[in-house]
Amino acid sequence: MPTPKPYQHAGAKFLAERTRALLADEPGVGKTAQVVMACDKVRALKVWVICPAIGIYHWQREFTKWSSVTRDFTAGSY
Repeated sequence: MPTPKPYQHAGAKFLAERTRALLADEPGVGKTAQVVMACDKVRALKVWVICPAIGIYHWQREFTKWSSVTRDFTAGSY
């Protein structure tokens, strides 16, 4: 797992402490990592990511890269 930046820890904590939140950081600063770390913090084993089809493998790769939790991946149209 890569070493998160301090603001990524803060963002993950911010998300994990709320039931609804908006993470509106600039593009390219690691919002995906913050979301993954927040999922780990709340011990979410089932996570539903809604994204375009092109983003499915990106999210799988980022969960594998940033998460300390092993999760199964299922992709499809719902």
